[in-house]
Amino acid sequence: FVLERNFIMPYLLGGVVFVVIGTYFLFSQLNVYVIRVLKKKDTLFFNKTNLLTISELAYRMKDNATMFFMLVIVSAVAFTGIGTCLAMGNKGLTEMTNPFAFTYTSLGENLQEEEHITEIKKQLTRSNFSYQVAVTNPKFTENNLVLIKVSEYNNFAKIFGYEMEKIDNDQEVIIVPSIVSQKEKYARGKDIPERIDVVQENMEMSLRVKKAVPYIVLPNAIGSIIVVSDSLYDKIPNRKTEDDSYVMKSQYGFVVENWEKSRAVTKKLEATMGNNNLVEAHHYFEALYSEWISSKQKNGILLIVSVLVGIVFFTFAASLLYFRLYADLEREQQQYEMIAKVG
Repeated sequence: FVLERNFIMPYLLGGVVFVVIGTYFLFSQLNVYVIRVLKKKDTLFFNKTNLLTISELAYRMKDNATMFFMLVIVSAVAFTGIGTCLAMGNKGLTEMTNPFAFTYTSLGENLQEEEHITEIKKQLTRSNFSYQVAVTNPKFTENNLVLIKVSEYNNFAKIFGYEMEKIDNDQEVIIVPSIVSQKEKYARGKDIPERIDVVQENMEMSLRVKKAVPYIVLPNAIGSIIVVSDSLYDKIPNRKTEDDSYVMKSQYGFVVENWEKSRAVTKKLEATMGNNNLVEAHHYFEALYSEWISSKQKNGILLIVSVLVGIVFFTFAASLLYFRLYADLEREQQQYEMIAKVG
């Protein structure tokens, strides 16, 4: 269930219920049973002060099982809530869905493409950022597939240090995931079709799937990306539409070291090539830093609330423990006075 990430709500709720029940029986039954077993071992039970220690432990576990159970559950809820909210602002989650610090998508008849790419490179160089860039020119088929040539795919794979791929003939393709859920399925070898049908104008082909790679190299695509041989790519025409304003012509991906420090560069580039009017601008610019900050801001209030609730829960747990220890104080004083008299 967990390994396959089959996160269905009834299963999750069932897991929580069983964990709570199991925790209760851990303190009320299992611990008591273990102490009884220890008491039956005379060599251990009557060894030095073990007689007092084990006997006192048995009494404490029986009398305080419910309190220990409540403390553990309350602490677990507080830790889980705070930890989850802290993880939401982690830059690794943002990188998981989009590995590029900057993504520039050229649409339709974009006359500023070369100028914009030059500007991005200039700003990164001026700010002393080390970067790598790759570009792809995808084709879209009539049956909603995204096709790229294997040489362009290898340029992206090289940037990330992934294995370079080779397609031996025009009848083979490689599937590349574009979202995290697809990547996880392909990594487990699930939902990988044996063949892919490509329909474009008067061309209809059924191509054999050579493999499905378990990593994202081109995010934000609709569905899986199909990698074909360079020769087949050149044979397939691009899909014709009445309006090419929204048709992707090319996409550039910039991988930048320490991108989380690129605030100044991001602000300059967004001011230069914002996304106010896609039809007139014929391009789309994305900055990973902006996505990361936006995610942190959205979860900021949730984090504050979770921390405050966590503090309340911890205070409640500490209060339970304190009052329980205080209630047993008089009994313990009498007990130790008796032990002192016995010697």
